[in-house]
Amino acid sequence: SDEEWEKSVEDWNATRQRVTDSLDSASAGMVVALSSLGTFADSTAVREELKGVHVPLVASAAEEDEEKGDVLELAYRILQTTLPPYTSADVLAEQEPALANGGVTQSPLTHSREDFHLCGVALTFVECFLRDPSLREQELRFVHVAAECFKLLVKVEGELEGFGRSACNAACRVLTLFSHDVKGREEILTAGVVPAAIAFLTKPVSESITVGVLQFLRVAMKERPLAEVAVDNDALPLLQHIASAKAGEGAGELSSSIIDQIIEVDLSARLWWSGSIPEGLPLYSGFYDCGRAKARGDPWLKRDEHKSVQLGTKWKETVVVNIDADEGLQSMLEKVEARIKEEGAVTENAVLKIVAEEVSGALGGEMEMEGYAHFSYIQDIDRIRVGLGANYVPIGDVKRGNARHRAVLFKVLLDLLRSRTSTPAANVGEEGSEEVSGEGEGESVAVPPSFPHVSLDRCEITRGALALFSWNEYVGEDGTRKVVDLLDAVGSVYEVESDEGRRYCRKGENAFSYL
Repeated sequence: SDEEWEKSVEDWNATRQRVTDSLDSASAGMVVALSSLGTFADSTAVREELKGVHVPLVASAAEEDEEKGDVLELAYRILQTTLPPYTSADVLAEQEPALANGGVTQSPLTHSREDFHLCGVALTFVECFLRDPSLREQELRFVHVAAECFKLLVKVEGELEGFGRSACNAACRVLTLFSHDVKGREEILTAGVVPAAIAFLTKPVSESITVGVLQFLRVAMKERPLAEVAVDNDALPLLQHIASAKAGEGAGELSSSIIDQIIEVDLSARLWWSGSIPEGLPLYSGFYDCGRAKARGDPWLKRDEHKSVQLGTKWKETVVVNIDADEGLQSMLEKVEARIKEEGAVTENAVLKIVAEEVSGALGGEMEMEGYAHFSYIQDIDRIRVGLGANYVPIGDVKRGNARHRAVLFKVLLDLLRSRTSTPAANVGEEGSEEVSGEGEGESVAVPPSFPHVSLDRCEITRGALALFSWNEYVGEDGTRKVVDLLDAVGSVYEVESDEGRRYCRKGENAFSYL
């Protein structure tokens, strides 16, 4: 109502007055004070001196009632009291965009140039102290006030100018400092900064803001949860555009670097983006093959979407890896381990053959390459989808699968086997292990099974039965790249560039070769 709106304006003005009164000076005076202190705060000695100085935080009639604190507490109070009123009013405006009197939409309450200036100077002042890693851990509260400033500025229409630009750059620098620490990145995730950062890259902002945002993202993307948030907010295509449009410039190089960092930690996105997960990057709980490929022009399937996509969708099923909760996967792993031990398999070829045979047997058995397009597996996938009421399938629940399902299962099993391999000394005397002489007198140690790192690769065919056809490669003991057959001559190993290897990987074929 009009009265509620007028009340919010009155509250805002009253808050501004309280801030001015409590600081016992106009905001311009505080800007001068903090700017002056910030000039000297680059010195470690001065920072130590300033941390010991206690200043009034709230003006009071009686001097003995004054609340005092250090300069960081003062800066925090300034930021805390300057930012929340706008946030509250902005939420109110979004919830009640049209008032009852004629449906006239009123704009949200806005900050003045002085507000932006004060926030920017306060954050710049705090930045000097936050260069100390030990202090950052104690002052995680500044993540949230910097985040509020950042999220406030992204809502400003048009290009940021003057003090708004300075405040945004200061917030970026503070958030970048916190991004270097594990706890800082956890707070950044909680504060919801990454979606705002991605939104900034879509706005007509200055080069300095673009570079500042990109520098923050480059550091923050070391953490998989933050990278996943970035991908789900369409960061990869946007960064690719910036990298192309600004090739050779700072923003372009930063964008390319961020893409590399994201797909290093978010393997789900990497498979969609590039069609390959190299050996040495193990699959993990939460990984999913979304059944789409950027090469085909397919959009990314966000993490909050793959469970809500119902039957009847045109997309292929999403294959999910959940190591701890997938009983079928755990059972398969135990079966493979038992067989390796029983047969005393220690060489690469022996181990790969066992894993390949177990994967093939669990997912429908052998099939002739020429009959691949006619291998029936959809009924089993539908069984799982109907049971879950969604379009995703845990890899351990699949009973009949094509090359895509087999390649995912093969890689996750080998990744898990590698992670569970004990040291040779722990296997001394175990039955089924080959023993060799140790360095000590008369000692013998068991040779553990050799579990090579394997990749997960996808062919370039974009249509037909061979779309998303997948396989696993590894570097053999002789240094050549090899591929493992999970379909026809199961357990056979071919050099990737041999005739057999190229045939297995469908290289040089078209989409409908086997129809």
